[in-house]
Amino acid sequence: EVIEATIAFMGGIQSPVERYDFEESIASGLGLTALLLESEFKSYKEKKNREALKRDYREFFKKGLRLIEAGDLQAFEEHLKESSTEFQIKTTARIPELYTASLLEEDIRRARPGLKTGYASLDDLFSIPPEAITIIGARPSHGKTTFLMNLALNMVKAVPDRSFFFFSYEESRRQIGVKFLNILSGHRFDSGQNIKCLEDMIRGDGQDQNNKAWEKIRQGQAELERLTESKRLWIIDEPYFVDELAGVLTLFKKQYDIGAVFIDYIQKIKIAGRYATRQMEIQKVSETILETAKKLLIPIILGAQLGRDPQHGDKVRLDNLREAGDIEQDANLVLGLFNPAMEKAQDNGETSREDTVDLQVTVLKNRNGPVNETRILNFIRPLLTIKDKSKGW
Repeated sequence: EVIEATIAFMGGIQSPVERYDFEESIASGLGLTALLLESEFKSYKEKKNREALKRDYREFFKKGLRLIEAGDLQAFEEHLKESSTEFQIKTTARIPELYTASLLEEDIRRARPGLKTGYASLDDLFSIPPEAITIIGARPSHGKTTFLMNLALNMVKAVPDRSFFFFSYEESRRQIGVKFLNILSGHRFDSGQNIKCLEDMIRGDGQDQNNKAWEKIRQGQAELERLTESKRLWIIDEPYFVDELAGVLTLFKKQYDIGAVFIDYIQKIKIAGRYATRQMEIQKVSETILETAKKLLIPIILGAQLGRDPQHGDKVRLDNLREAGDIEQDANLVLGLFNPAMEKAQDNGETSREDTVDLQVTVLKNRNGPVNETRILNFIRPLLTIKDKSKGW
């Protein structure tokens, strides 16, 4: 009842700045977020607009009936022409709101700053932009999923009052969950089969549960339990079509203060309908996700698989993304990952066995800062952990 009364009262406040201050005060008193009230206010305005349209329709029919009863058919025809144009505009066109300096101030005060990545060498160059798409592109097995997971954990720990959502279109929630546990536990069992050893320990396959390894696993489990039970970290493997995904995020937005959404990865997302090429499908997927990020005022971080460039095998380029439907045009920030050790092993038809390798992160596009800058992170492969190198970046 308080929220309904608040929303109705807000409708009478003409100054955007005064409305913003009022929202903040009420939200603080109720223990809610101002974003929730703003979302409810938008719904309220849409409802009022529909009611106003109904009233206009009633007046239209009343006037038409009066003219017919009076036998003035010429006036009735003029009434039809004038009203049809007016109603067409009201029902099909969204009349833009006059964007005043007050509205700009309100938007600036309401907007959240970009999110830090948790890597000092990267935060020196950029932040993850809000209300926009960030793309993390990499060739297969170069560390795209691992980087997304590490980013998610860094942000969950850095921003304790928001919820972060990790959607996997490639692996099951069990597979992603055990990878998160592997990162949080931080115990090295075996260079090549750390995940398998971790699962064996949890199953209790003859392992001593009193050793240090088991203690670290328990600590990791407790941390993962804390993050998931508090609904601050969501691991989701439902293969939503892109329109369904947009709907789910809209529902989540009404219930939770979303910090960021991670999606692994864009080429796996399906869209209803038929398109001439897969590139066109992916472009439509990208457009829908961008619209969702802007509408819900949230950052969405998309993984993207890059094809190998035979002419530039030692680096990633923005051109590589164009194989995926020009999705880089929808992104504010595009990062390219390159794992030299993995590239060398793949070229030789081998398996990379190094425990710790370099992971090159290149800023391929950045609407708000420098581009073509590369930083090198440490990728500890058995632990699926990515860390800053020494200050000598």
